[in-house]
Amino acid sequence: MTDNKPSPTPSGSPPPIDSISPDELMIDFQGHSIIKIVAFTFVAHIIVLGALSPGYLKTQIFGESTEPVEEVAELSDEEKLQKAEKDGKAALREVADRYGITVKELKAQLAAEAAAAAVAPPNPDPTPPGTEDDTEPGSQIERDLETETDGPDVPDLSADDGEDLFAPDAP
Repeated sequence: MTDNKPSPTPSGSPPPIDSISPDELMIDFQGHSIIKIVAFTFVAHIIVLGALSPGYLKTQIFGESTEPVEEVAELSDEEKLQKAEKDGKAALREVADRYGITVKELKAQLAAEAAAAAVAPPNPDPTPPGTEDDTEPGSQIERDLETETDGPDVPDLSADDGEDLFAPDAP
């Protein structure tokens, strides 16, 4: 029996990747049962999945979360309000830093928008109920949808005296 292992080059280094055949790559598995190949594949997948998902495994095995979570349900209403205010201030500070403005400017802008929204009536309807808006459609698609045209010409099938392929055979 011949040994199909790739022979090293005279310098002792392995042969170039282009000169290795698929048979040479499978030399370690030749002559072994399929169970060893499946077991190797299974173990390799388990190692890769285990290495790439420690947070998921920690949550599933130990029932813990990788992120710190406070039990909000156990807090009183006053504590919830204080926590929300603290988180809101931190978020405002982060947004203001990101865009290079001061927190006061951002708060003033948000307060002005909130005041304008409180003063403005919610969704004023420009047309009274029962009347239709007779303005022309704006886009070409809307105008095409509004036009009514005749459909394609349908051939007259009543004059066809040809054989009916789907009629039951006469005795």
